[in-house]
Amino acid sequence: MKKCLLVIGVLFLWGMVLTGCSSIDFSKAMELDELEQAALEMIEEKGYTVVAQGGKSETYVLDRDRLACPIYALIWGIQELDAEAYLGKSVETYEFLVEDHPLLLDMEDGADRIKLWVLTSEDQVIGGYTFPDYNDPYYGGVYSLEGKTLEEVTEMRFQTWRKQWEAKYQPSKQ
Repeated sequence: MKKCLLVIGVLFLWGMVLTGCSSIDFSKAMELDELEQAALEMIEEKGYTVVAQGGKSETYVLDRDRLACPIYALIWGIQELDAEAYLGKSVETYEFLVEDHPLLLDMEDGADRIKLWVLTSEDQVIGGYTFPDYNDPYYGGVYSLEGKTLEEVTEMRFQTWRKQWEAKYQPSKQ
């Protein structure tokens, strides 16, 4: 029961974050910095059509406390890189709206575009994540850049992955 409530709580918090992100002012006419241009090129190389750019949405220094936070655990858990390599480094996130994404093929409940966030660090694109762009609040986890679930990326069941992640990234005692 406790685990179920934890999962529900994580999904609720994630939904609240994504709902808050829906108010971002997307614009096609924004001037892009070098990292955002690199992110845009990576997205287009994957075959997705960018319909709007939201600009830089977040900057943070990656640490173990952030990785212990359920929202960031999901984001970093679906990356095809080792989060350890980015501990202590600044991470910038750029937001886009895209079409022609494989995740749309699985969406039967109102999403017609995908929100896509690109992670950058040390002047390089390092990864990213996606989420369907619904008009109404929607609660659930993030997907990889290619639209894969955490289970598909890690090849582990969620509970197995979560236990391993939590053992590795215990929140610091303050």
